[in-house]
Amino acid sequence: MDRDLLYEVLRVYLEGEEMKAEFARTGLTLGLGTMEEPSPAATCRDRCWMRDTLNPDVPYFGFDKVVERLHDPRKKPPQMPLQTNKRKCWFCKARLGLTPVSCKCGYTFCQSHRYPETHHCAFDYKRENKRKLELLNPALRPDKLVRV
Repeated sequence: MDRDLLYEVLRVYLEGEEMKAEFARTGLTLGLGTMEEPSPAATCRDRCWMRDTLNPDVPYFGFDKVVERLHDPRKKPPQMPLQTNKRKCWFCKARLGLTPVSCKCGYTFCQSHRYPETHHCAFDYKRENKRKLELLNPALRPDKLVRV
């Protein structure tokens, strides 16, 4: 789940709650008249707001729906197609000869498409290298610092 998107949705939700409290305190309905003399647009908005608030299944800002969509267990990750002929380049279908290059994404490439940038590799090298660095360089604890 994308943490930045979740934080953005939560921020917008909380700002909306603050705005509703401010408008309730001042007596305004989002600039569409006052509580004493509401405009037709304000009454329509208030009616829709009341309908949505009275229905507990539908959240006001749709926050639950967004979280549900981000964390849908029914969604399966897209399956990568299998390379049936390892003697041909996956990108250009050229015959490979004696020097095929296997990539970490699982496909075989010719010499001109061996680099990840040229064949639009789906493997995340940045994440893999970060994981390797974390494994190879454990964090120093205070007791080790004193001994050194």
